[in-house]
Amino acid sequence: MGREWEGIVMNRIRMNKAILFVIISLLVIGIVGCDSNNIDINDYTDDVTDMEFEYIDDNEIERKLANKDKSEHFKVLRRDDAIYVKIADNEHSTGGYSLRVKDIKLMNNIAVISIEKSEPSPGSIVTTAFDQPIIHIRFENSEVKYITVIDQDGKYIREK
Repeated sequence: MGREWEGIVMNRIRMNKAILFVIISLLVIGIVGCDSNNIDINDYTDDVTDMEFEYIDDNEIERKLANKDKSEHFKVLRRDDAIYVKIADNEHSTGGYSLRVKDIKLMNNIAVISIEKSEPSPGSIVTTAFDQPIIHIRFENSEVKYITVIDQDGKYIREK
């Protein structure tokens, strides 16, 4: 009877270890395998439209988009059918950083603004003042409900 009891306990311990291993494996796969900050625009090939945009240099619009909070990297202003967007990078301790809009695509009433960030090459001469690259763009579309900004690595900056 003692040996039987010992066998039952050992089997139960092995089963509990196996169940625990499966649960931990599923959690690890779920956490590592599901990176919600990555967006691949090529996954959304149905009903995608390229949108025209322009960089703006309008003091009134820039004042309305301005914010003293330098941590705000994305701001939208809608006027009639025009949409004005401010996109800012982090503040840097030197100059030489810039932002550029690669393109804007419309997908199911979502404007996806793809941007590229650039930084100074090693050894280049840059200003030694704090700098925060900021761009202002304008595009027209009355169908846009949401706006998302994505960097060159496929990570979204923020969604409005």
